[in-house]
Amino acid sequence: MGESIALAEFERFNDYLARGIVCIAYTLAPERVILGTIPSAAGEALCLEPVRRRVAERVWPKIARGFSIVPIGLGEDAPYRAALCAALEGVAASAR
Repeated sequence: MGESIALAEFERFNDYLARGIVCIAYTLAPERVILGTIPSAAGEALCLEPVRRRVAERVWPKIARGFSIVPIGLGEDAPYRAALCAALEGVAASAR
């Protein structure tokens, strides 16, 4: 809805996420980074495109050419599956 505080926080989130991905790119040189529930739910315009742009600005061109950042392929079910995994992990931890 264009809330300035929320948009500013998302910009900060995107910046930290991009910094982390840059570290991964230089350390591991993966072909692809798959982003989970929050970036996927936020979508292309609010999160994915700004993160891709920031990463491309910070990595060497050779790394950027063979590198992609994509959303998780679970679609709208991703947050529910993540919550289910966290709940099952909690149950398993309490049973130990």
